[in-house]
Amino acid sequence: MNVSTLPQPELSGSLALWLSRQNALYESKPGDLEEMFCSRTDWITHSITGISGDIRKKELYISAGPHIWALSVGSSNHSRLVYRSDRFISDLSVDWLYSKLYFVIGQQVLRCDVRNCSTEVVIMLPTSPVKTLADPFNG
Repeated sequence: MNVSTLPQPELSGSLALWLSRQNALYESKPGDLEEMFCSRTDWITHSITGISGDIRKKELYISAGPHIWALSVGSSNHSRLVYRSDRFISDLSVDWLYSKLYFVIGQQVLRCDVRNCSTEVVIMLPTSPVKTLADPFNG
């Protein structure tokens, strides 16, 4: 059996470190925490509970309250609502290889496609997970 994956993304000098506090996003160059830039986030109305990125698509995914947002990083910083729930989303992770979002609502880990987010329950756990991490290379 042959398994092929997409080539590793070329990492340019435009890498950024994204941090959050409550409903604000901060961008910094890696290794330079002295100079931070606050990104416009008036569209985020709840505290941010998770951030995950896709280097290839240059998108940052943000969970805040019952919403998941996609932020196109770069010159436009355009945001779009990816998913809306009636329950609190406590964490998320993006599988950039297969374009899937994994996120936590209560004791459920859910999955959806980043372009058309209709969810499916991946696993139901006896307790609520604290952190999710999608690992596209190791499954």
